[in-house]
Amino acid sequence: MSESKNSTNTEHLILEAAENEFLNKGFDSAKTTEIAKSAGVTHAMLHYYFRTKENLFNKVFEDRIELFSSSLFLNDRDNDFEIKLDRILESQMAGCNNYEKELRKKTINFLLIVSQMMSRHFDFIVENPLLPRFVVNELISRPERMDNFSERLKDIAGDLKSSFEKDLNFLISQGSINSVSSINLLLDIVSLNVFVFITFPIVKLFALNDSKSAEEFFMERKKENISTILHRLTNDKNLIAEILDVVEKRHQ
Repeated sequence: MSESKNSTNTEHLILEAAENEFLNKGFDSAKTTEIAKSAGVTHAMLHYYFRTKENLFNKVFEDRIELFSSSLFLNDRDNDFEIKLDRILESQMAGCNNYEKELRKKTINFLLIVSQMMSRHFDFIVENPLLPRFVVNELISRPERMDNFSERLKDIAGDLKSSFEKDLNFLISQGSINSVSSINLLLDIVSLNVFVFITFPIVKLFALNDSKSAEEFFMERKKENISTILHRLTNDKNLIAEILDVVEKRHQ
């Protein structure tokens, strides 16, 4: 293995160990000695790569924020997206003229993409359940961190907003989607998906039992979140039911 590959692998091992340490203990309680031990490197080697605990934390925090936000973008479709879209369109086009068909297609396309985005974002948090609480706790306990990441967070929010704002505003102007601002729609989506994980230590006390596992609860919660957003965007209950059906079938 070349020196550059060895270096990349070592850095990856350190970051992986640091992520686990920071997410479970937070910045203040995390120990770089434990990170080095978990990564299988010396403390001197960890210092060589990242110099300080703060630098290491910032790298982990930035990487997690990037992954968290990337799961929200609308332009990355499932491989079977067109199959899902065609399946819904087939039952929704009867009696429509050409203009109505085109508008209907754009509406269904938008609603399906939003549903897919919410599903992907929720799945990402299921795989990283400590992340929402970690981010919130660190920003509250050390508000100066916001200064380090404020510009990047603004860029991410702006990119997310612009990724669907044009289509949303057009569909609202045609009366095809209920009126809602892009920022409020984005906040609704993120809030619904994130809240249950931030509060899960409390929620699990009454939401889980012998007949319902955490996995089953999360699947139900995801469907409920998507349904809530779809009802905010359209009053067409039949269309909502069809979209929920194809989203649910993805996981069967």
